[in-house]
Amino acid sequence: MRKIHILLVLLASAVFSVSAQPADKILSKAELLQCPEKMGSVYFAYPVSANGQGKQIGYTEPILTPAPKGYKPFYISHYGRHGSRFQPNDARYKDVLDAFETEYKKGNLTALGEDVMARLHRLWIIARGNGGLLTEIGAQQHREISERMHARFPEVFAQGKKIEARSSVVPRCKSSMEAFCGRLSALDPSLEISMETKQEFMSYIAYDSPEQKALDKDTALWRGAWMAFEKENIHGARLLKTLFKETAALDEYKLTTGLYWLAVGMQDLKTDLSLIELFTPEELYGIWRTINYRMYVCNADAPIAEGKGIDCARPLLQNIIEKANEAIHTGGECATLRFGHDSHLIRLLSLIKIDGCRLQETDLTKLQDEWQDFYISPMAANLQMIFYRNAKGSVLVKFLHNESEVTLPIKSASGTYYRWRDVEKYFRGI
Repeated sequence: MRKIHILLVLLASAVFSVSAQPADKILSKAELLQCPEKMGSVYFAYPVSANGQGKQIGYTEPILTPAPKGYKPFYISHYGRHGSRFQPNDARYKDVLDAFETEYKKGNLTALGEDVMARLHRLWIIARGNGGLLTEIGAQQHREISERMHARFPEVFAQGKKIEARSSVVPRCKSSMEAFCGRLSALDPSLEISMETKQEFMSYIAYDSPEQKALDKDTALWRGAWMAFEKENIHGARLLKTLFKETAALDEYKLTTGLYWLAVGMQDLKTDLSLIELFTPEELYGIWRTINYRMYVCNADAPIAEGKGIDCARPLLQNIIEKANEAIHTGGECATLRFGHDSHLIRLLSLIKIDGCRLQETDLTKLQDEWQDFYISPMAANLQMIFYRNAKGSVLVKFLHNESEVTLPIKSASGTYYRWRDVEKYFRGI
């Protein structure tokens, strides 16, 4: 089946078609097999500097095009996913450890299995009581993103002084906000930063509609095809035979996926422990394909979802419009910072059809070659909207996805710079 192409007309002279993730960002299967951490899906860790001691050391500075002559940045609108975290709950760690301990008592572990159990015990010491919380690497990611933002757009912070920061009520989001804003305060103690975490903000920072919740349920119609796809792609027999002497009575799916989550989550921790080498690259690739499929259907612009996921981003988009206009007309704040979750960022990026997030694919078996979740929403993923103004009061805006310039499917004023009036019209018409 072919992609469904949608024609979007904003201006009479501007017609664009739906596209997939940028060709230069898509990794082929051969390339992915060389990048096990990326096959960790949304557990892929945003890079941090060497002193951050993250496993994905080596941030590459993107090339940003200069603003048109006479335009200076004055306001930033931002949405950031929380940084690297522990597994969502302690049970993710303990259930796997308990399974190994049970088989150990039966004398059913191989030498490698006993070694892995010892690693799991060490991991449990680190993780116990921290389920869902931000890790040290997660805090470092946000400090470094904050520092780069301040360095790239010094005019914004020199002129504005007031910053509004809001987060999801989930603790890892609040901690991400505090790390980000704490670094800004250290760079310029005169900044007036208002940080708040309230349930009322969830109505736009992390909104889930009843329709989206139904889409995410195990009983949703799309789950049948997905489960069949999952069965074809998740293979754990070889892995379990390396760890256990007898495997017939084991829950292959539960143990394989349980180990997978712990293995790919190691990159989000400051530890020398590793489990990812237990899997072959092909095994990791198969599991990742199934997660990528699920993330796309539940949160992106999948035709089968009928807009249920992306519609949840409409309150957030409305907040973005309102706060931008407020900054333009009153100049009260130099930045609006929002801290939330991977799914809500994916929905926003898909709703506004940011470059790389515009795909509408009906043949989900080839999705992995067109849409890759680790690129769109790794740990600490972010969207930054940088607003510029000239002496005549004309306002332009540029979009950065994970700090790299991206495009909208509308006519630009110059390169990656768009007239705010055109962007606002487009946003309101989506």
